[in-house]
Amino acid sequence: MPILSDDQINDLEHKIIESYNNGSIITILYFKAGKYYKKRGIIANIEVNQAKIVLKDGFFVFFSQIIEIS
Repeated sequence: MPILSDDQINDLEHKIIESYNNGSIITILYFKAGKYYKKRGIIANIEVNQAKIVLKDGFFVFFSQIIEIS
């Protein structure tokens, strides 16, 4: 699994919060089971206790899997 720097993690956190507050469509690049995937959607919920974000279509991804948000 790729390792992100503290600056990259802070940038991701900022983008997640901003996208959630604005209701904007995002593209998530994430790493799961040895492969990279992309998913587009709108953040419906940020579940801090479970360290994941949930999109409006029900898809969820754990913070630790996220590589990039655009």
